[in-house]
Amino acid sequence: MAPESSHAIAGSIAVVLLSLTVYSLSGVFRSFRRASQSPLRDLKGPKSVSWVTGSVKGVFESDAPEEYLNWIKEYGPTFKYHSYFNMDKLLTVDLKAIDHILTHSMGFYKTDEVQFALYELVGEGLLAVEGAQHKKQRRVLSPAFGVQQTREFTPLVWDKSLELRDVLLSTCSNTPASDKQTRVDIFDWLGRAALDMIGLVGFNYSFNSLAAGDEQPSELHEAVRTMMAFDSNSLSFLIPLVFPPARHIPTKRARELARSRSILHRIGGQIVAERKAAVLAGISDSEKESLGKNSIEGRDLMSLLIKANLANDVAEDARLSDEDLVSRHTALSWTLLLLCHNAAAQDKLRAEVSAFPTDMPTMEQLSAMPYLDAVLRESLRVHSPVAETERVAVEDCVIPVESEYADRFGNTRREIRLNKGDAILVPLREVHLSKEIWGEDALEFIPERWESIPGAAKSIPGVYSNLLSFITGPHACIGYRFALLEAKAVLLTLIRSFVFDFAVPEDQIVRKMMVVGRPHLASELLEGPQMPILIRPVNL
Repeated sequence: MAPESSHAIAGSIAVVLLSLTVYSLSGVFRSFRRASQSPLRDLKGPKSVSWVTGSVKGVFESDAPEEYLNWIKEYGPTFKYHSYFNMDKLLTVDLKAIDHILTHSMGFYKTDEVQFALYELVGEGLLAVEGAQHKKQRRVLSPAFGVQQTREFTPLVWDKSLELRDVLLSTCSNTPASDKQTRVDIFDWLGRAALDMIGLVGFNYSFNSLAAGDEQPSELHEAVRTMMAFDSNSLSFLIPLVFPPARHIPTKRARELARSRSILHRIGGQIVAERKAAVLAGISDSEKESLGKNSIEGRDLMSLLIKANLANDVAEDARLSDEDLVSRHTALSWTLLLLCHNAAAQDKLRAEVSAFPTDMPTMEQLSAMPYLDAVLRESLRVHSPVAETERVAVEDCVIPVESEYADRFGNTRREIRLNKGDAILVPLREVHLSKEIWGEDALEFIPERWESIPGAAKSIPGVYSNLLSFITGPHACIGYRFALLEAKAVLLTLIRSFVFDFAVPEDQIVRKMMVVGRPHLASELLEGPQMPILIRPVNL
């Protein structure tokens, strides 16, 4: 290498390091200045035990639910704690405060760290954007997620649910006769089924992940697994999370993400182009002139979105670009694990769904099965896929509270005051597991509790039931109806067909967070998410 080239490279590295140092120092200065002026400094809360992980020792804060529950018990419903790199953060389980924060979306944005983590997984889609861009995307997307549109997707969901059943039955048939049960990674198989459903329902496109099996994993399936498989405690994740300039360093993880996003973008771009061409080919010039939002129909979400984008009564600045269109299962895994733990609930559920005369109930018939509904609600409560959400105050504000609390000086507070830039953690999981709300058995999986829930639980805001699993307000999950349809259909199909049991000791299944809580084996964390489970056909 020529001396000039070596000097150039060395100079570039020096510039990057200097930029990082300047940014880090200025960031630390801004953080200390904001902390010294923030009302959060007057709140009670746990001390810092680590400069890196703050008030939590040894693990990323999202993976320490017992810490949150202990803090709430010690400090009350509203307090502050030290987040990573000792940044002050508000934590509240006050339901009135949570409702205010989640419904006033223009006053509370997702934190930069959360937006970065979401962008790493989904790009600049609805989950990751804020403000006017979020309102624009949601306005165009909403017509595709209505009740009628969800009902029309039911046959596609059943097709894939039954295909999953047949694949697992085939796997069982290959098990030696001496083995009464077959071990499968149910998390992986549910992920394949979910990807296939997304392909058909979203794009009328067959990914064939279930058919490919273990020997021939699909390119898209592998790309998704790569994006989801990483250690949220690693410095390669934490440093870019906190110091944005480091996001430009081409680490191994960054290169893997870039390759996976490239695969998703390429395949997604091809699908969007094909669906757009098909939609345009099926609409005459006269129909284009009269096309409005209320006349949108289609066999898949992408066709619906493209037609919605073409509607004449959609303002020009409200349309999505093709790039926006490209940027668009974990609950079931936890549900099956909980049913392994509660054999009586598994048998009761099997009796209810087996009594139905066909394998393919309608959406309304699924909704009319009370114990199926109770099992899913209770699973979402005990193992909410999204355990928490974060917000940052866009400006100085006052948040109302339902329950008064004491600050670190012993003064009684009846509101929460924040300065612009103060961070907030809304612990959805801890609301769902609160003994004050749900009773002394709050940590237990008891579907029967939904026959008559406690009065305090009726104050929990949410678009679905008295749960925060899909949150509430303008950022509530736009596709929650389809998510519930998919979950109920797959759960009904599997419970009718198989008996489930533990494949490993229950305490070996641990939860690791990255946007959603995914199951891992404690002894094989580096192997990525998995949930081995034993199955046997019901007729055996």
